[in-house]
Amino acid sequence: MDFIIDGQNSLAGDSVYSVENDGEGAFCWTRPRFKLHRPDGKRYLTLHLGRPQGAELNVAGSTIEQRIDAGWYWYSIDLGAEAQTELELVIDRFDAGPAESRELGVMLRAALWHDSAERHAQIERVRANSILNEAEYRSGAVVLKSVPPLLRLSIEVRCNIASNQACVYCSWKGVKRDEIGSPDFDLSLLRTLDPYWSAAREVNDCSFGEPPMHAEFAEIVDLIATEERAFSFTTNGKMMGPKIREALLGRNVLVYISIDSATSAGFARYRDRSFDRIIRDLRVLCAEKKQHRNLPYVTVSFIVMNSNKHEIRDYLALMRSVGVDQVKLRNLDHENTMEFDGPVQQRGDFVFDYAREQVATGELAVIAREAQQAAAEFGIKLYIDWLDFEAAPVPGLPLCAEPWRSLYAFQRGFFPCSFGRKPIAGWSEQGNRSAQEFFEAVRNGPQLQEMRRALARGVFPNYCKAALGCPIVNRASADGTSPALKTTPEIIDDKPEALVR
Repeated sequence: MDFIIDGQNSLAGDSVYSVENDGEGAFCWTRPRFKLHRPDGKRYLTLHLGRPQGAELNVAGSTIEQRIDAGWYWYSIDLGAEAQTELELVIDRFDAGPAESRELGVMLRAALWHDSAERHAQIERVRANSILNEAEYRSGAVVLKSVPPLLRLSIEVRCNIASNQACVYCSWKGVKRDEIGSPDFDLSLLRTLDPYWSAAREVNDCSFGEPPMHAEFAEIVDLIATEERAFSFTTNGKMMGPKIREALLGRNVLVYISIDSATSAGFARYRDRSFDRIIRDLRVLCAEKKQHRNLPYVTVSFIVMNSNKHEIRDYLALMRSVGVDQVKLRNLDHENTMEFDGPVQQRGDFVFDYAREQVATGELAVIAREAQQAAAEFGIKLYIDWLDFEAAPVPGLPLCAEPWRSLYAFQRGFFPCSFGRKPIAGWSEQGNRSAQEFFEAVRNGPQLQEMRRALARGVFPNYCKAALGCPIVNRASADGTSPALKTTPEIIDDKPEALVR
């Protein structure tokens, strides 16, 4: 979200330096001593703070102390009934090295005020869970006490494009076959999963469908999206009319809209003829959200293929004029997932051949450089999936954090990551257990335990090696001698029988 300071004059004097952006959003460095105006005697101060190293934060003239941990976290500080209207917060100076002449305290993304004891307790629970989860990941813990701070769900199985004819690169029929027998992800089910989503920093909808079609979509946004917890979803943009915009405006929501062409004719090759309406509604959303703290955060996604790679510059220019926050470039997976639906699809006179549409790795590097230059020229933020998805593994840490930080619970089953093709558990295995009990059984089940154990040893489990679309595995595979690819016969690759009751 954009930098938030609750109230017109919450920050006093020259407490902070100019606004910066770290790729995750706007923030500013404070000085080691910085002041905030306390409006209307509010009891709780909520801060979104980041520091490379931990430190103690104190409220001057009081006994109030708050431990600040390394990384970005939300904090809620109980100020009690003290009558201070101007608070001075004190933190140890951060030493950024000789090249930094400023006196730095802590990075500040938001300062909010409230009087809710329930919200205060919730913020503290989320942070405690996130810190525990990070410690478990770094130590390579196999059985987790924390719940995943990144929860991935799918709430809608229908699609207003696929109901006529699925997009040419969509494995629609195969996925719909796998979803048979799954529960409805409605408000009732979500409320039973409160221990999971309420402890999450972000809840991401990964529907193989169109989320705004859900009858309770607005209520789901209202339930999950808070100042401290983001809700994100991907949409084809066909339902961004007044009703859906009203549910999103001013909310901590990340919207990803899939638009793979700069023209109506180009869009129709892959999807349908709704391009002009989608762009019109998108312009309205981007204009309206300026009056609502620039929320939701809007990203448009473009799959780079041989038939549209020449459109990227025009696409960036178009999206700059529309007013989106970010453009994301993706490429077709190396793993063809269209076996069931058929890798060759036809839209009018256009024939889509999955294999022929894949852009070679060397050419993707050239496209990335040219796109970065154009984005800089137009002044638009650009994310390139094949470059920015994952940094190189850090020595001493597990090869991948997904089995610790995330849980993917879809209608087609549970997955350890977004690149998995085979579920580690299906809903047919739930038996008489509640959804919450089933989640518990899966997240610390035998297969995820074995995956964590292998990744912590610096070895990819067989499940990961079979995920041909994973950029982390692909990076290691480029060097055929990588020890991460050695054989791991002890890893369980089939569904663990312990989950079946």
